[in-house]
Amino acid sequence: MLKICKECGKEFEAKRSSTFLCSSECSRQRRSTLSRENARFVQLKRKMNTCNQCGKKFMAKRTDVLTCSDKCRYRRINTLLREKAWLKRNMDIKECVVCKKEFESKVYNAKSCSPKCKEIWASDMQKMRKNRPRITITCVECRKEFEPKIYNAKLCSPKCRRRWEINRERKRSIINCIAKQCGINPADVTQDYVSVKLLVLEAKQALRNNKKENNNG
Repeated sequence: MLKICKECGKEFEAKRSSTFLCSSECSRQRRSTLSRENARFVQLKRKMNTCNQCGKKFMAKRTDVLTCSDKCRYRRINTLLREKAWLKRNMDIKECVVCKKEFESKVYNAKSCSPKCKEIWASDMQKMRKNRPRITITCVECRKEFEPKIYNAKLCSPKCRRRWEINRERKRSIINCIAKQCGINPADVTQDYVSVKLLVLEAKQALRNNKKENNNG
């Protein structure tokens, strides 16, 4: 089986269909050329970054490299440590909610100076939550008044939630039907369309029930 070598371009007899090089020398040359191409590709892939410490431009292998050398890296670490120490020194001075003493806080939302004061403040907050006035809300589905456990509650029980979900799905299907019939967007369908459609469906259901009663009678 005659084939042309991809490296030197000479014709040679190949024993297999997958061979494309005539000799071991050509295979060595092929490997060297491929390694050179890979090296060039790696060099092209590298990006020019600016060092955060000295401001020099350098070729970076990775995108997350911030410094050009180990010297600059150690200098950057030292500067960061100094900044942290300065922040510790310049801590916020706050007033304790319980004992009204002044204290230094590392955390911006700290309200108590010690664990004891923290416990007292937490117990006071719990008492306040328990003694706060109860609010009554009317259920969206059954129109009954109930005391909600969550501030944004709208339904009084799981039963009402199931009914509300069924009605919501029903309304969605009606809106989609109206949009298809009228050739408009489902978002443009108003509440009037839906209420009319629901009245029509209820009337049809009543007629069916009347017919069944008449047949049975």
